[in-house]
Amino acid sequence: MTERDKVVPTSYRRWNPLRDQYGLVSPHRLSRTWGGQTEKIEEPTVQDYEPNCYICPGNKRVGDKVNPQYTDTFVFGNDTPAFLATIVETSPKSLETTSHNLFREEKETGVCEVISYSPKHNKTMANMSVRGIEKVVGLWRERFIEIGSRQDINHVLIFETRGREMGSSNSHPHGQIWAQEHVPNIPAVENDKQRKYFDETGRNMLLDYVDQEIAKDERVVYVNEDFVVLVPYWVEWPYETMVLPRSRISGIDELNNDQAASLAKSLALVTRTYASLFERPKYGASYLMGIHQKPTDKKDHPELQMHIHFQVPYLTPSRFKFQAGYEKFGEKQRDMTAEQAAQRLRECAQALGTTL
Repeated sequence: MTERDKVVPTSYRRWNPLRDQYGLVSPHRLSRTWGGQTEKIEEPTVQDYEPNCYICPGNKRVGDKVNPQYTDTFVFGNDTPAFLATIVETSPKSLETTSHNLFREEKETGVCEVISYSPKHNKTMANMSVRGIEKVVGLWRERFIEIGSRQDINHVLIFETRGREMGSSNSHPHGQIWAQEHVPNIPAVENDKQRKYFDETGRNMLLDYVDQEIAKDERVVYVNEDFVVLVPYWVEWPYETMVLPRSRISGIDELNNDQAASLAKSLALVTRTYASLFERPKYGASYLMGIHQKPTDKKDHPELQMHIHFQVPYLTPSRFKFQAGYEKFGEKQRDMTAEQAAQRLRECAQALGTTL
């Protein structure tokens, strides 16, 4: 532990306005003896084509489906989707929806798609060019607009599960889109809190938050003309970051070309910084990424602000952060401050220099 990392033993809770809940911060626990699991850092060489990968160009998928010999980004319907286009009732269901009914269910239909970022099996976002990431952003925007225009779709979630440590079943660089009739629980809560703030103040919560974070400059990792990357004040995971617009943008469909390019630079910066900090320079670190934005209900949402969450599983390059007993049954708890995490990420980002 360096002098910079030494902290006065203390503990406190920080409030997350997007979830209306507190999380425990105990930064002195980083110095405790660790006898748990550690990871050997390995980055075996990965070829740009894998014959057994169901995402690579020209390869067979489920059934008789075969990928085209695509040369850029590529989107296809998930062959094992979580949502079905239509629901077949196999047995009578209770329609009771009173507040005292303890056994409730409702049908859910939707669309699941897979987006391949590149035809190359070893081209992750961390080692893609900014121009390549910009093409991914463009495809996200196209799919959000097309799928969100459907009458049976009210929410489009764009996300990525990167790396085996986070549960990815395929190492080909890809993300997913799950679009459905109902707004899922987590974005529904965030939308509700933003709406309440707007109703009380007449202002956009996350625009206010970004302005204050930039002014404080304690947790900002990177900023450009249109976006800021920061470690949120209420952060739950050790090196969690958010990517937020600096102007009102409630959905990815509202990005102009310059803003899309700025977002691509921000995504490149985040993934390359994680790759550097966690010593995985070839293919990047594992992470979860999710884009929260407005519902696709054809309404204007001045109260809502598009934002992107990144979560990584690491405390150090060889040690994971597990959400264990207290986190599962009490509340979120972290072993370092958001300011400590931001400083380390900022140092790595600055060391990247002009490589974007």
